[in-house]
Amino acid sequence: MESPLLIEGIIDEIIIETLINHSQDKESVRNFKRSNEYINGLEHRKVYLNENLMIKESHCVRLTSRNSYVYNGFRTIEFTDEFSPESVIALQISLLPQIHQSVIDLREFLCQYSNSPSQFNQIIKK
Repeated sequence: MESPLLIEGIIDEIIIETLINHSQDKESVRNFKRSNEYINGLEHRKVYLNENLMIKESHCVRLTSRNSYVYNGFRTIEFTDEFSPESVIALQISLLPQIHQSVIDLREFLCQYSNSPSQFNQIIKK
């Protein structure tokens, strides 16, 4: 079993999820011939592409923790057996409310140093 993925933020959605399904036929891999004229690939492969999914609709991962704004712990994601090495998943994650507020406060604080009429700059000029 793979290690779970711990996320400190709110999982908004799965932006993209891609799975490649292939037959267990190893012969098609051995018989592959690269074309010099165009990009080709292996036969008997199916690509499943899903966009803008809720986490509960995913085939690759499952959420094993809460994902609400009031929950301050890590979001825990476990990978399913369908998540093979060639799979791709991209998540959209928002900051936790208290972290988001800290970022806003920090930006306001930094603006005081760059804003010439700020109280801080007036004190330094004296």
